[in-house]
Amino acid sequence: MNKWDQATEEIEKAFHARANGNEGMARVCARRAANFAIQAYLIDQHIDLPSQNVIHLLNDERLRSLMSPKMVEIFDHLLMKVDANYQFDPSIDLLSETQALIEGLKEQKAS
Repeated sequence: MNKWDQATEEIEKAFHARANGNEGMARVCARRAANFAIQAYLIDQHIDLPSQNVIHLLNDERLRSLMSPKMVEIFDHLLMKVDANYQFDPSIDLLSETQALIEGLKEQKAS
């Protein structure tokens, strides 16, 4: 299975976890999906992976410089932490944003 397929599978797991009321696992799966998609994009662009760690990738300035402002905003949201009550900013739908990130990276690779 390639990285793009892994990203798709992982975001599907995220939506399934949310449907089952497990928002924490949904966020974990969303971050894993983003990680697979970013790795796939970098591989397709023949760019050496600076790391396979999603936190390092999301913070990598070289990678961020290749992204649109909207993509960078999604990176920032993926880096956000939950509060003391394990809640995430309710105005951010991390799963939908991650799905948009995957599609956006696929579009960027094609152009």
